[in-house]
Amino acid sequence: MTIQRTLEWRAVAKGAATDIVATLVLGLIASVAIGVAMAAGWLPPSFNLKGTGMLLFLLALGLGCVVAGAWVAARAASARPYLHGLLVGAWTLPLGVFGWQSVPLWYALLSCVGSIAAGWFGGHLGRHAARPIVSFVAPVALPQSQYAALRALSSQLPAVLVEAMRTLLWRQPHWSRVHGSPALIGLLVGMQVLMLIGMERLMIVGAADFYWRALASGWFGTCCVAWACYLLRAQPDHQAAPSTAQVLTLIFAQTLVSGAVLGALFVLEVRSGSTLRQKFDSQTAWLVWLAPYLWLLSAQLPVLVRGVRLPRVRIGLAIVVASAGFAVNAVTDQTYFWYAAQTPVKQYPRLVLSQETMEAQQALLASGLAKVLPQRPGVIDLYAITFAPYAEAAEFRNESTMVAEVMRKRFDSGGRTLQLLNHNETAADIAWATPLNLQRAITRFAQVMDRDEDVFFLYMTSHGARDGQLAASFWPLEVATLTPATLKKWLDAAGIRHRVIVVSACYSGTWVNALADDNTLVMTAADADHTSYGCGNKSDLTFFGRAMFDEQLRVRTRSFEQAHRAARDIIRQRESDAGKEDGYSNPQIRVGSAIRIRLAQLEQRLAAPAK
Repeated sequence: MTIQRTLEWRAVAKGAATDIVATLVLGLIASVAIGVAMAAGWLPPSFNLKGTGMLLFLLALGLGCVVAGAWVAARAASARPYLHGLLVGAWTLPLGVFGWQSVPLWYALLSCVGSIAAGWFGGHLGRHAARPIVSFVAPVALPQSQYAALRALSSQLPAVLVEAMRTLLWRQPHWSRVHGSPALIGLLVGMQVLMLIGMERLMIVGAADFYWRALASGWFGTCCVAWACYLLRAQPDHQAAPSTAQVLTLIFAQTLVSGAVLGALFVLEVRSGSTLRQKFDSQTAWLVWLAPYLWLLSAQLPVLVRGVRLPRVRIGLAIVVASAGFAVNAVTDQTYFWYAAQTPVKQYPRLVLSQETMEAQQALLASGLAKVLPQRPGVIDLYAITFAPYAEAAEFRNESTMVAEVMRKRFDSGGRTLQLLNHNETAADIAWATPLNLQRAITRFAQVMDRDEDVFFLYMTSHGARDGQLAASFWPLEVATLTPATLKKWLDAAGIRHRVIVVSACYSGTWVNALADDNTLVMTAADADHTSYGCGNKSDLTFFGRAMFDEQLRVRTRSFEQAHRAARDIIRQRESDAGKEDGYSNPQIRVGSAIRIRLAQLEQRLAAPAK
């Protein structure tokens, strides 16, 4: 049989034409309706034509038109209605490729899968030529067998939910009332997903963004429970034992009921403005959070093992598998369907990496280094550099500027302070924070200062890594990261003796051992195992920079050690109030005996005019 005899291209053309015309007509009507609603002010100000809701509406509209076209093609063809319907769904895929670059990836993937499914469904509808299309969606017109199945499912659901409530109170289940079937299991799972979507949205006050990828998370526990059911029910010991499908159905019903109760309590708690962290200390709050998981596990394990006469090793393995699923769900970070809408981040102009910019930067660095004042004989001067190499975070720019100001006003470093900063708005005014510029600045400072008398101060603020690298970013300029070993090599080569090195970054404790010696004071915003806090679009300064320099050294003291002791307690309290989850950042300090004497002499000199 040839392809011409197998396929009726005229029928496919009719279906494709129907799809195109329906799409154009319905799209025009929808556009007019949305335009009128926007002009009349019926839509909220937050309405977004490119938002998730609008994209889902357009997707549903397009797939509906595909179904209509596939139905026409199936009706027009004398044979193979499914094949003709699928061709109508498939022919739209090449057309959609041209527009996929302007839509999210999830929309493109759903369009691909949905077009094929819609084509198949339209062919299914069209294979009954004498039956009107409405009969396939009207419940009264369903085939008798399908109607009976739906009626049975509607009666089985209340019964299994009642058994779930009984067994959650550790009552023995009545297995005769639990009808395990793929349809009922699928219905319970679907209800649980919809319940989570609804309750998570209620927990957020105000605008929220939907994260559809959460559908792919949290299934590890479900798979573990299903496996445990199979391990215990693959070979029932007697006819009265429940089947695997019955046990799995009841467990899913227990999860749904308990989730509804606990979800309602959490919604009330959040809406009341209080949280577990506010009511209890961290350890008690963790136990309260863990209690529902333990309650559900204690109610589901009897359902799994009751009536089973199998080797103890197999029963133990099933219990371990089910418990592992609960443990993973309890201790891992959950991906949610809804997140509070983020405040739009200020967009800074992009760095234009031109020849003029490069030459201007060279002139800025040369001018800044040339203006550094020489040392004053018999006077302990402080020479300061601030280094902020991460351009995408405004808090690092703010912090480096603030620290430079504190050094000038409180430590008499006016004319002896250099700021190195990566930021689009300051590219024409401040030299870039690159490792090469820092090395040149260290070399220049060593030339003009008295290396045996003066103190060299360096403040570095950025993101940090566990391996000690200080993050750098200034797209499209490529900036290398800085490490403790590299910095120490430069300082040793320059011959700078008295050093105060401050690193404000996550895991910055990795810098302490590499830089510490008798002539060096090293301070960090965190130890080697914890993150620091305060980075983000809502922060003007990091917690460490604010407490240490803005609140202590600016107004209270000139002692780095005294300021560090006070800042530690302040940071601990603020991190606790902010809900920092990975533990106290634990700022570090290491002070050599020689630098302690030198800094005491500097403090004495700076305090003298006040007398």
